[in-house]
Amino acid sequence: MDKAPISFMDRIRRRFGRGSFARNLALLASGTVIGQVLVLASAPILSRLYTEHDFGILGVYISVVTILNAVSSLRMDQAIPMPEQDEDAALLLRLSLWITLWFSLGAGLIIWLCREPIARWKDEPELAQYLWLIPVTLLGFGLYRSLTAWAVRKEIYRELAATRILRAASQVLVQVGLGFLMHGSFGLILGNAAGQWTGIGRLLGPVREASRGIVKKEGDFRRLWTRYIKFPLYSSPSALLVTIPRQIPNLLFAQYFGLAEAGFLFFATRILRQPAALLSESISQVFLGRAARLLNEDPARLKHLYFSTVRRMLLLSLIPAGILVLAGPWLVHWIFGERWLDSVFYIQVMAVVLIAEITVSSTSPIMSVLEKQDWQLSGDVLRTLAVIASLVVPHYLGWSAHMTIISYAVVMILCYLVYFSIFSRAVLLKSREVAAAAGPQAQ
Repeated sequence: MDKAPISFMDRIRRRFGRGSFARNLALLASGTVIGQVLVLASAPILSRLYTEHDFGILGVYISVVTILNAVSSLRMDQAIPMPEQDEDAALLLRLSLWITLWFSLGAGLIIWLCREPIARWKDEPELAQYLWLIPVTLLGFGLYRSLTAWAVRKEIYRELAATRILRAASQVLVQVGLGFLMHGSFGLILGNAAGQWTGIGRLLGPVREASRGIVKKEGDFRRLWTRYIKFPLYSSPSALLVTIPRQIPNLLFAQYFGLAEAGFLFFATRILRQPAALLSESISQVFLGRAARLLNEDPARLKHLYFSTVRRMLLLSLIPAGILVLAGPWLVHWIFGERWLDSVFYIQVMAVVLIAEITVSSTSPIMSVLEKQDWQLSGDVLRTLAVIASLVVPHYLGWSAHMTIISYAVVMILCYLVYFSIFSRAVLLKSREVAAAAGPQAQ
């Protein structure tokens, strides 16, 4: 008997049905897009309320916070979606939250002890005034990330999408509001801190509900720490080495070319990388949840999930990058004002880099799922050294800021190509292992 034809609506239901990868991705991406529309809509206002010097200070501040945040939980939050039992996942969540709290307190103590040398750096007393906000921002950042990992495990994507919007709205309101009330970079920095804390309360409810009734047994934390030791041993330094190449330009440009030039660079990367990074993060979170589930239920499908996601992200990133490269000068002059025309070159160069970054970063959790963190760590070490050299060597050769950023861009693109080859090899090896194990069973 011939099968009845599948209607168009049935295809839509199958593709976007409850729990589907496409539906989860659409939910989380929608929250990201709305949030970033708010951030981007505020950019023309902020570019007229704050100077390039203010953005230079914000760039240095965010770079420090982002680098510290990479290791604030020792990456134990990445292990939360992994266990089969919710009891173990809930204990990993508690462990991640405690590590984040103590790390933030330790970072705050070190910053307080080093406040005088930091105040003398580049003779920027304004930057030293805001050091107390670093541990505050760091704690909010880390708590949200740990709770996000639990939301991904439980596929609470609607709540997670809502927090994306709330965080962006909070940041924009504080930055714009204080920009009208006072001069200087304080409004930019406080807005960033407020954005990190917003949304945490909305995720606490589902966490409490899911954790109710879970009783910790003696030795549980030690058992889970031993089981997932690769995350602090490999993923944590790897995350630090992933973050440094993205943030080091802000710090070194401030040192080599002054805060004004660093402000132009940070303004350009903020316009590009913030929406791109959040979109990539949203996709990687959904990818992590789906890949972890497939590893336990149907590992043969990991290969298709990985390569199809890479292909989609490459196509998705090409269009906006092309528009920015071709129409960058006109867009910057019209949207942000003539003052920011010096940022056009940085926007065009970094748009090309982001094609590779979005494509590869979206699928980077595959190394955690396959527990090949040591492979990624090797690549991260090489990339960090190469990127630092791409900025330091041009400085000693007397290159201009524009030539230096080109050097950085070329090295970053080459490094992402290396990452793609590493990730692909890990996926293909797993696919062969699954096929080899299925072969004898089929016989």
